[in-house]
Amino acid sequence: MGLVTAFRYVGDEINPKLAQTEAEILHEAVKEKKGSHEEAIRILTTRSKTQLIATFNRYRETHGTSITKVYNKKIMILKKLRYYNSLFKFASF
Repeated sequence: MGLVTAFRYVGDEINPKLAQTEAEILHEAVKEKKGSHEEAIRILTTRSKTQLIATFNRYRETHGTSITKVYNKKIMILKKLRYYNSLFKFASF
């Protein structure tokens, strides 16, 4: 049986180098190129709000779009694929 714990850092300190590194990890996880979703989950659940804002800002500066726009676009594509897949399941050719 697994045990789930969470520790979120608090404070106003920002580590710019960490923000850059973790922005790239999130980019890779969202794009599903490489890396693990576990790393993205770890970042999103353990970093302070201040550090996450710095990471999201770095993501936007580096990739020209916000992580939420990329994520929402991906969700819309997945929903459309699921919809079309469900249509093909019932279609007879």
